[in-house]
Amino acid sequence: MPRRMYNATIELAERFDQLTERDLDHRLDQLCGFHPAIGRGERGTAITISLIADGPAEAGEVVRTLIAQRANPNQVDIVNSTVTTTDEFDRANGIEPVPTPPVD
Repeated sequence: MPRRMYNATIELAERFDQLTERDLDHRLDQLCGFHPAIGRGERGTAITISLIADGPAEAGEVVRTLIAQRANPNQVDIVNSTVTTTDEFDRANGIEPVPTPPVD
């Protein structure tokens, strides 16, 4: 399977509205190479990143590791996770497709 761009969202069991601006900035800084976004999820704080992987299983494993090591300082549980191709993510969120160069 060729490497592709994926978007992965991990939802943590913590209230987004209880995080300070400093908390958010720190997490964004820790994930800066992965185009992170942090917001309110259905069940907690949702962190979405973009990454290149061989498949959705690899993308999910990588993002869970990244979040655990860099963006989950309170070590709360993961309550939800989703992985989609970036094309699928963009379509689901009404984002115009952006041509991406091939990945080696």
